[in-house]
Amino acid sequence: MFAFSDHQTSVNICNLPAALGLDRQPWYHGEMGRATAESVLRNEGDFLVRISPNTANNFVLSGIANSIARHFLLLDENDQKVRKQQQVFETIVELIEYHRGENVPIISEGSELHLIRPIVKFTASLPRR
Repeated sequence: MFAFSDHQTSVNICNLPAALGLDRQPWYHGEMGRATAESVLRNEGDFLVRISPNTANNFVLSGIANSIARHFLLLDENDQKVRKQQQVFETIVELIEYHRGENVPIISEGSELHLIRPIVKFTASLPRR
């Protein structure tokens, strides 16, 4: 599992309340680098959620906005809550479902990301005998 240290405390990021239900989402890819994420994002509105190997204490929403790959940190670094602009969500799943269901873009750093097409994590199935 992926963990980070905060001086005296070691916390598994996947056990944070904000990560509840994340492992059951097809668009959640676990640990994935930026270059790999960008290689699977092709069209406007493509998106996925990942853990960056370089940002140990956060989840990253990667997607295509205005034909450019964008990467947004999802947890507030002070309290590990899911915040986008003035909204606070209990979980990352809630954030994604709200923005997809209401067709509201995620706005961050001057970019608008519409969550149109989730990029599903590839899982190789074992051949049957």
